[in-house]
Amino acid sequence: MALSKIRALLKNLLLSVAVFVVSFELLAMAVIETKLIPADAPSYEWPTFVPFWDQLDEKFSNWHSPNARYVHVNSCYNVTYRSNGHGMRDRDRTIEAEGDRIVLLGDSFAEGYGLARADRLSDRLEEKTSIPHLNFGVSGNFGPTQYLLLYQTLAREFDHAGILVQLLPDNDFTDDDPTFWRDNPRDWYRPLFYERNGAFELDYIDKDKFNTPKSRNDRREFMKGLRTIHRNYTYTSNLIAYIQVLFEDQNTAGRTASYSGYYDFTDRQAARFEFVVGELVKSAGDKTLLFVVTPRESDIHRFRETGPPQRFNALLDRLKASHPTVRFLDLMPAFSKREDLDALYNDCDGHWTPVGAAAAAEVVLRHPYYDSLLSGGADGPRR
Repeated sequence: MALSKIRALLKNLLLSVAVFVVSFELLAMAVIETKLIPADAPSYEWPTFVPFWDQLDEKFSNWHSPNARYVHVNSCYNVTYRSNGHGMRDRDRTIEAEGDRIVLLGDSFAEGYGLARADRLSDRLEEKTSIPHLNFGVSGNFGPTQYLLLYQTLAREFDHAGILVQLLPDNDFTDDDPTFWRDNPRDWYRPLFYERNGAFELDYIDKDKFNTPKSRNDRREFMKGLRTIHRNYTYTSNLIAYIQVLFEDQNTAGRTASYSGYYDFTDRQAARFEFVVGELVKSAGDKTLLFVVTPRESDIHRFRETGPPQRFNALLDRLKASHPTVRFLDLMPAFSKREDLDALYNDCDGHWTPVGAAAAAEVVLRHPYYDSLLSGGADGPRR
């Protein structure tokens, strides 16, 4: 009699757990598919246990595994990413080239997060000019210090005539700020310039990562692969992952819900950015660097409410005065005049839609600074 009661109790308990799990999965599916919460959706792809993005490089951290594939599903898009043999999310590229080429540096906007390869800014520019634009963009809080080191250790090896940097004020100042990462504790290997003894000194968060025994790293990658299974096949795991990141990144180190990198960067962040740009100029030699300044939708609303960002514009003016090879092309003036902002940015994660990337390409293509980049800094248009 007692045994039958225990069996009945266990059966009811398992049934209750099953009902709860299914109910929560249906709830997660509802809030993601209706875009109430901008989390990823399951791709229903079996993971390869080879990460597409990870902290793979000892110098600059975030990079792609070579020849990797990743299916990225969100309520806004369903895109397959592929990397080439160098780890670039790009078509195959050779180190040496006979003609001119442009190197593109930056973060998720440069890489084309949520976009098919042909829809990205770099590919649109390449199609219109027939000049290869080598895309070294990478997602994941990839800041100026990282794309400086990526250029010095990888991109500079590829023959190129000029450099296009996609600058994102929304997080490029905080991505390079040790205070921000101190207040966002996480296991995240990354390089930062620390102010020490009146100078900037390169150091790393979680610096022991590359001294970890291979067996431990292999177990770590295997466990990440197992977690990927959950995310690839359930809405619940994606919802939980989104909430975790939301709590980690919000309202820390001076960032509030109204934060805009165009207006709210600190003087120390500006000084560090000026230093990093100076180091990038040294590494580039006589090559022209064109920074395409990219606003988020929230930046545009702030611009419309308060007017031009005077401190930010003064910062860019100082850099142009200090470095003759540096130019800045800010998309803000053109984008702020658009009445179709909802068409330019995905409402699920705030990155460009294909329309947004096309609008950016249109601005860049008709600007004389871009002509100057293509002509190696010489006066007059090349195209």
